[in-house]
Amino acid sequence: MSLAGTLSYIQNKELTAKEVQKETVITEKKDSEPPVISGQKDWVITQGESINVLDGVTATDNVDKAVKLTASDFSNQKIGSHNVIITAEDAAHNKTSKTIVVQVNAPEKAEAVSDEQPIIDEVATAEEPIYEEAAEQIVEEPQVATVAETTWAPYTMYIGGLAIPYQNAGQSSGQQVIDSNPNMIATWGGAAVQSGNDGANTHFIGHNPGIFNVLFSLSTGSQIIVTDGSGTPTYYTVDQLFQVDDYATGIADGQSYADDIIGTGGGERITLQTCVNDAVNLIVVARAS
Repeated sequence: MSLAGTLSYIQNKELTAKEVQKETVITEKKDSEPPVISGQKDWVITQGESINVLDGVTATDNVDKAVKLTASDFSNQKIGSHNVIITAEDAAHNKTSKTIVVQVNAPEKAEAVSDEQPIIDEVATAEEPIYEEAAEQIVEEPQVATVAETTWAPYTMYIGGLAIPYQNAGQSSGQQVIDSNPNMIATWGGAAVQSGNDGANTHFIGHNPGIFNVLFSLSTGSQIIVTDGSGTPTYYTVDQLFQVDDYATGIADGQSYADDIIGTGGGERITLQTCVNDAVNLIVVARAS
């Protein structure tokens, strides 16, 4: 072997040894890609209904097998539209968010309430002023009942989230009906028998404290549904709320509203009455819509 060949051989051995001694460097791939969310959807539910907005939702990632999914909170008791944010986060803290909408709707109809309210006098007898009541001013929040019925119940007023039974009693026994059951209302003035197509006014009375405290939750534009004996509903819209004394004289203007309240004229409408205190009454007028 020549000197040049010897040098070349020695150099090659040294280079090989150095290569063996070199530290092996492993380059780890950095996860910078966010996960991908799929399967999300918008929801429409009834007030109080429980759901899991993550049902059917998945998240995939180019590195991690398991990706954490979370969803922001919303109230299933609050009627309206709620934005819910679904977030996926991988081990490298890369995040992806998607927004869905949960629409919470009010119940269509409500159960009739139970018989557990105190008994308070409502409308005076024939010898006394026709609107006299002897109840303290106690305004309670209306009860909210859940949807249970699939058909309209006969002789029922649907108002403020309640389904209130009524009797066609008229002036002869209307007061007696509500005194014996403060969770029931009765016809008193106007047409003694409620009908949605007689073109007349029907006057209903009810107790406060009692089931008719729901009247204090109404305003102009509120909807009231009243069924007849066959369960046929008639829709009414509130267009007047005012107060009168025990002689049907307006508190605000001093005018007499007796004929408006207990008369049959004025077209297809209902007039609802309950006491504010022992000398003042709340009147709600709703017309067929």
